[in-house]
Amino acid sequence: MELTEHNLDIVHLWPQWRRGGGIQAVFQPIVSLQSGTVTAYEALSRPYDASGGPVPILALIASAEQHHQLVVLDR
Repeated sequence: MELTEHNLDIVHLWPQWRRGGGIQAVFQPIVSLQSGTVTAYEALSRPYDASGGPVPILALIASAEQHHQLVVLDR
């Protein structure tokens, strides 16, 4: 089941994510509005759950904060 704002349980999100989730680096192109060409790439971190579905980053941060684990998330 994909996690959305409607079915999130912030209190349990951090422990669930720690058991089987991860973070994937993705590279988003930065495109020139004048020429339409890619001028650079921005590196982004995308958390995912045990089934590979996306996890909303703000919810994961809030849950980690509730569990006093922001330093762990940052590593």
